[in-house]
Amino acid sequence: MKLVTIAVKGIYGRPGSLLPASMARLTPDAAASLAQVEAEIERLGGCFRLSDAYRSSAMQARAHDDYIKGRKHAYSPPAGSSMHEAGRAIDLDLAALIHPPSVPKGSQTLNELTRISHQRRNKRLSDFV
Repeated sequence: MKLVTIAVKGIYGRPGSLLPASMARLTPDAAASLAQVEAEIERLGGCFRLSDAYRSSAMQARAHDDYIKGRKHAYSPPAGSSMHEAGRAIDLDLAALIHPPSVPKGSQTLNELTRISHQRRNKRLSDFV
């Protein structure tokens, strides 16, 4: 299946920078789903960033080697056995969603958004009591 280019924030470079072009590709259906998830998180005021999407076989082999040699803590399967190579996998920066110090200035985490949302809902409910 042909891959399409995506424009999504990545963890590399300055806050708000896009994922590098070499990784910014997915299958059309994965890209469409990703866009929906990103839009919803951004609508809630969250920070949506990826650390990886597409990986070539060489990039996947390097990621696996980094895992085997202890330079990378997250498991990366050998080249030829990762959905990243097919453009059907992403690695989401969960810290940007749940760990405030890791979020670029001006962004909020979903934990904060949930708390704020509950506070606003409770305030609106108290207006009727």
